[in-house]
Amino acid sequence: IPYCAVEERRRLNRCMEKASDDYEKEIYRKIRDMPVPYEKLDEILSGLGKKVNLVVNLVTPKEEIIDRMLTRRVCTNQECKATYNTKLHPPKVEGICDICGSKLIQRKDDNEESITERLRVYHEQSRELIEYYEEKYGPRDLPQGAEVTRFAPSPTGFVHIGGLYQCIINRALAKQSNGVFMLRIEDTDQKREIENGITDIVNSLKDFGFEPDEGMISENEGKGNYGPYKQSQRKEIYQAYAKYLIEQGKAYPCFCTPEDVEEIRAKQETAKIRPGYYGVWAKCRTIPVEEAMKRIQNGENYIIRFKSPGREDRKIQHHDVIKGKVDFPENDQDIVIIKADGLPTYHFAHAVDDHLMHTTHVIRSDEWLSSVPLHLQLFHELGFKAPKYAHISPIMKNDNGGKRKLSKRKDPEAAVSYYKEQGIPTDAVKEYLLNIANSTFENWRRANPDKEIEEFDFQLNKMSVSGALFDMIKLLDIGKTVISKMTAEDVYEKSLKWAEEYDNELADLLKDKEYALKIFGIERGNKKPRKDIAKWSDVKENISYMYDSEFYKNAQEYPYQPAISDKENISKIL
Repeated sequence: IPYCAVEERRRLNRCMEKASDDYEKEIYRKIRDMPVPYEKLDEILSGLGKKVNLVVNLVTPKEEIIDRMLTRRVCTNQECKATYNTKLHPPKVEGICDICGSKLIQRKDDNEESITERLRVYHEQSRELIEYYEEKYGPRDLPQGAEVTRFAPSPTGFVHIGGLYQCIINRALAKQSNGVFMLRIEDTDQKREIENGITDIVNSLKDFGFEPDEGMISENEGKGNYGPYKQSQRKEIYQAYAKYLIEQGKAYPCFCTPEDVEEIRAKQETAKIRPGYYGVWAKCRTIPVEEAMKRIQNGENYIIRFKSPGREDRKIQHHDVIKGKVDFPENDQDIVIIKADGLPTYHFAHAVDDHLMHTTHVIRSDEWLSSVPLHLQLFHELGFKAPKYAHISPIMKNDNGGKRKLSKRKDPEAAVSYYKEQGIPTDAVKEYLLNIANSTFENWRRANPDKEIEEFDFQLNKMSVSGALFDMIKLLDIGKTVISKMTAEDVYEKSLKWAEEYDNELADLLKDKEYALKIFGIERGNKKPRKDIAKWSDVKENISYMYDSEFYKNAQEYPYQPAISDKENISKIL
């Protein structure tokens, strides 16, 4: 599907005519005629030192295009080929080129009938591109009632325990409904991205047995038919839908600099009114298309904003699967949907992705609850069916009598890596998270002590509206129970694996497998098995005294004291 606007195709024709050799001419011909999306144009042209601007994604209203082309005149000199508009940019002398003095003429195909037909074809091609993506990412072949969920972190730091909390919920819903659990990487904020961030996410999920059904499986690889699953690799898809919004008059280019936006905010603060880019404060919302095209062609930087149809004085009502019925004011902010680097913002990207990937449930932190009006509005204006939203309250922690969210900076247990380093069994962590996620889990576990946690019927409506309080003592108690059910062989293998990575001294003690198995077999496998080990880092302290080398290493000598036989001293002592 050719993805160039009428003017852009003409520009490419001129480039073909001026090409320095047949190779360059062929490149431009392929760009003009072959079905390549916008991102591919950029790739091809970069080799020639050229640049295709997002201006190809701007569509001028039909009447303006016809008027502009009818008043266009071109120079007859094949070496010059200058173009003029007799209304907007007329030559100094009517009918004469300012540059070379040659005659100006109107092209044969610059008539209303021809232009209208070309526009019809172009708009059909634009719609065909959307139809292409809709067909490529068609409905999933899943049983009725199957739920499609996703864990969609950003590779900007370590995986938070709250992320794992979301993950276990997403996975449980997908598995018990014969649905799909995806891992999608939201990396559009590339300034904050860390090295090997995706690998860390993939490995963290793998450590807990949360391999996705589809999605990213390494830094740059994914599996599944609805990819790419890395947002930075879906740039051309987002731009196609942004173009669609522009065609519909639902988005526009914005030329405001960060300084301009800050100035608007300062004026709003001074006037004590609601901050944001909306209504009369949305300076670029009413810029004529002709002016916008000219500014873009002149190389002016810009972004694409969503043209919100909302009004802040109107209310919407939304049913959150966990929070229940929630009222919000309508969104009226003209938010950015495509940034200056061509990548989308989270708001726009998640709407396009969740639509094309057929996500049925979006389970995320309740910090996003206030964004629901905007997200529902985006889905509506794009013509998409919105998924069901379930907003999870954060995991809390006691802090001097008060409650606060687990902090990445203050609390080591906020990082998923902490549990691996401490040697807390992954099954214990999963059981604990399910315990705080669903109020019915504890009773289910008591009634089914030997069942796999995957057999538990997880219910979103059984989740607490307020944040669960993190209890390390409870988690370690579960760890003791989990380890107590293991065989001596399992305890040996898991503690050795942990020790080889984190405790060389313990690894040395466990080299004698036969002796270690005898130790781990003590009071194991009976009705009341030993529960002295809560995590693998406890093992050394609990078994070291059974090794002569460790026992005598810490032995203390006490000097000989003669027996006290004096009756008076004995009386004083007593």
